[in-house]
Amino acid sequence: MRKAAGRLLDGEGAEGGMPDGLTEIEADDMVAQLAKPRRPVHLLIITDTDIFTSLAEVQRWTVADGARCAPCNEILRSKGGNMNRTIFFIALILSAAGFAAHAQTPGTVFRDCDVCPEMVAIPAGSYTMGSPESQAERDDNEGPRHEVTLARAFAAGKFEVTRGQFAAFVAETSYDSQGDNCYYWSANEGKWVNDDPLKSWRNPGFTQAHDEHPLVCVSWNDAKAYVAWLARKSGKAYRLLSEAEWEYAARAGSTTARAWGNNSSQACTHANVGDVAFTRMVPPPSRRQWTVSSFHDCDDGVGYTTRVGSYRANAFGLYDMIGNVWEWTEDCWNATYSGAPVDGSAWLSGECSRRVDRGGGWSSSPRDAHSALRYWVSAAARNASLGFRVARTL
Repeated sequence: MRKAAGRLLDGEGAEGGMPDGLTEIEADDMVAQLAKPRRPVHLLIITDTDIFTSLAEVQRWTVADGARCAPCNEILRSKGGNMNRTIFFIALILSAAGFAAHAQTPGTVFRDCDVCPEMVAIPAGSYTMGSPESQAERDDNEGPRHEVTLARAFAAGKFEVTRGQFAAFVAETSYDSQGDNCYYWSANEGKWVNDDPLKSWRNPGFTQAHDEHPLVCVSWNDAKAYVAWLARKSGKAYRLLSEAEWEYAARAGSTTARAWGNNSSQACTHANVGDVAFTRMVPPPSRRQWTVSSFHDCDDGVGYTTRVGSYRANAFGLYDMIGNVWEWTEDCWNATYSGAPVDGSAWLSGECSRRVDRGGGWSSSPRDAHSALRYWVSAAARNASLGFRVARTL
């Protein structure tokens, strides 16, 4: 029988070969050692592909810390004692289990496939959703405030989905964006219009210099199609964030109006929002000038979207939770939080032809750029300041 060749690299970068001719007892001892608490194994290079299943298939096995690997013994017997091959397969199972556990450690950044977005593991926890009536910029739909408990960790996109990532999806599936004409800011008319069927995520009415700008001009249905594709490619439960998850992730443990504090004039360090640069670079409404005092009192030199991750991350390691583009969530629209879920799940009743969008965008004033701010948009709507961020169940 042809011998398997490969090497196992652990989290410390150590390298070790798999010895030949192990007895079953020795194999069990090796399994027990591999299963002990340690930094997760990150990479297994294998050349004998006729024996090993895909990583996605083996990840259904889980190995408790310090426990023996019962499935490994089954594999051992099924291979008729071919230990060289079997030990590689055991190591692959443990590597998959170790990586799955590692991905659930809060703050861990991971990627499930070459075209998948980078994800950040968000810890379980509780928070008060909504804004206090004493907050300077708030709407009535941000209440009543209520406690939400997220019992399980989940993962959120480190960045908003980029136009390059969506382009990869379109290239592979030939997907045709579904929805109304895209609303864009018309320099000629000085207002938002949707009179041009050629405006799209490829041409949103302003220049996006490269593929790392956030995706815009996509409907809620487009966002759902993208996360479904990610789920198929990765074998993982990709989805949109619920509204409660979104606010929890945006606050990142803060209780102030914004993750960085209450002062909107500090926005230019943390968020791409409507500021002095916006009033200078974006054509104003016809026959009027921008009222600068209505915008953030800072200048970041950016008028429209900019490369994701250009500003400071919040305490959870997420970028652009406020600003750059608004983000679709899973939830149906409800005008207040009366009757809202308290477990972090999406609210799937109400006005479901309308979906909740969060976070503000490149043109947002201080009133529209804080953690509790919520709006609704028709699920078919597309807008040059609206995109999305993905979530994944852990």
